[in-house]
Amino acid sequence: MPAALPSAAESPTTAAWSVSCLAAGLATALGWHAARAQGGQVYDDAMITARYARNLIEGQGWTYNPLVDEAVNASTSPLGTLLHAGAALLTGGDIAVAQMLVGTAAIGVAALAASRLAAAAGRVAAVIAALAMAAVPLLYATLGLESAVFIAGTLCSCAAYARNHRDAGAVALGLTALARPDGLLLAALLVATAMRGDLRALGTRAAVRRSARAVLLIALTLTPWLLFAQLHFGAIAPHTLAAKLAQGRSGWWGSGDRLFWRGIKHSLALFDARELGVGYKTMLAVLAVGTAAAAWRVRPLLPPITFAALHTAAYAALGVPYYPWYAAPLHAATALAGAAAVIAMWQAPRGRLPLRGLAMLSTLAGLFLTWPRPRDATTLYPHYAAAAAWLRANTPSTARIACAEIGVLGFGIGDRTVIDMCGLVTPDGLAAIARGQLDWWLDAHAPDYIVVHDPPWPGFEAPALAPPEFMVRYALAERIDSGESLHIYRLR
Repeated sequence: MPAALPSAAESPTTAAWSVSCLAAGLATALGWHAARAQGGQVYDDAMITARYARNLIEGQGWTYNPLVDEAVNASTSPLGTLLHAGAALLTGGDIAVAQMLVGTAAIGVAALAASRLAAAAGRVAAVIAALAMAAVPLLYATLGLESAVFIAGTLCSCAAYARNHRDAGAVALGLTALARPDGLLLAALLVATAMRGDLRALGTRAAVRRSARAVLLIALTLTPWLLFAQLHFGAIAPHTLAAKLAQGRSGWWGSGDRLFWRGIKHSLALFDARELGVGYKTMLAVLAVGTAAAAWRVRPLLPPITFAALHTAAYAALGVPYYPWYAAPLHAATALAGAAAVIAMWQAPRGRLPLRGLAMLSTLAGLFLTWPRPRDATTLYPHYAAAAAWLRANTPSTARIACAEIGVLGFGIGDRTVIDMCGLVTPDGLAAIARGQLDWWLDAHAPDYIVVHDPPWPGFEAPALAPPEFMVRYALAERIDSGESLHIYRLR
């Protein structure tokens, strides 16, 4: 029975699996080394997930602000949050180590899935694809977020469908959607592509039956979370989507689609970890050439590359501001495309020896170019860490604290209630944000304490502090000068 998607070998041998597992093990080991080289650094938003995970393991439930009666889900990734909570239990509550464990394990799974996708082109191809997934700098830059988990789910889904394991693929698609709702776009792509092949090979009735079975398995995988979300939050979609749409409509970030594409171009510079001047145009060329090579030599790599193109276009069309983790599928696709180009060189029928030498040099050069450089973890958001320490020592546990970036600061202040100027965990301001009224939080919540930058950031901070009456209502309580300058104001 022909498979509906580009198929890898029908019956993978034990030797082939051994090669893939060894390659994935190597990628995992390299990934752990790279994660430690990052110094445990994460984007500020990763600590939002960390606060949810901490509240879970402390028995406070799925909540960000446990001291108020809230029903807000600002964690885009249910699966990522649960994995980080579970890892934190294993590490005795050490969130930094938990983030590295989850990220490294996910990169290892992604490497194994990439290896299986490329295995049809030979064992060397399987190793090259696995190493490519260990050399995606964005996955290390986004430690603590769900990016690596999402990419692992994406590649596992594609690998299962490539080998015609439809049931396993459908469950993997459901888990991928739990890693990020964007996984539903991947589900639509794979199920539709498989159905098109089934229509040709099996006829309409069988094609519809197989597609319906896949949709049912995806739905069953999602149902427990969807029921919980509807009952607990009153909505199945995370509040982050509405917040990002409101931010895009505010106009503060500029025109959403143009800003998104600027962000994408900037993000591709992450591949130049050695700062050798390799720009986004070079990486786009790698993506284009590698996609052609995949179509020629490693067709099972095409679905994740196609998904990355659709995913990027969909986010641009939504008009949301760019955030680096939105580029994870594109970065993974670029790495896979590079692997496909190297595999094509290795398999070239003529001039094999020189091209194989070039393929080996290209692999080593790619790993050297993209490998994360060691950094000092103490340089990460020291101003927010210092502000959190002051707030813990000088404010009551019931204090309500407003800030524009709620990750590191919110995690560091314990259970104190956070008023989020940007609306992620304080969604009652989304209508005002969409209108461009970015100082909405001041009158709506009258926070006990306010943390702002010095000078105040335009947009969410400066308009609130500009009126003379602000200093009538608030007094300067503390100045923080640690990396960046912050002012902490208290309600009089």
